[in-house]
Amino acid sequence: MFLHDFRRWLTVEGKRPSVWRQAAKDWKRDHPLCAVCMGKKGLEAHDVVPYHLIPNPESKTRDFWYGNFITLRFHDHRAIGHCAGPKCDLYNPRIRETASAIDIFRGYCTS
Repeated sequence: MFLHDFRRWLTVEGKRPSVWRQAAKDWKRDHPLCAVCMGKKGLEAHDVVPYHLIPNPESKTRDFWYGNFITLRFHDHRAIGHCAGPKCDLYNPRIRETASAIDIFRGYCTS
């Protein structure tokens, strides 16, 4: 089963359905800041539940995908969203809570 999942990850990741791509575009438009660092450049729509773990992803609606995103900058996407996994093969199932905790922590910082 692992080999099948790995092959699916390799072949599907770059071939997301148009509904996914539209939902990601809409999400980034509506959430223009990184949830971790509040940066505005290099933003990516990160799947909270990884795409390759969702059964029958091709059948999901725009609203499903829209609700599965969090905005992260490239570096935060890899470092926090994928737990610094070099191939993005790991994921943080509590990414929203992690981003919120970092945001709260940032409020304690003073100059």
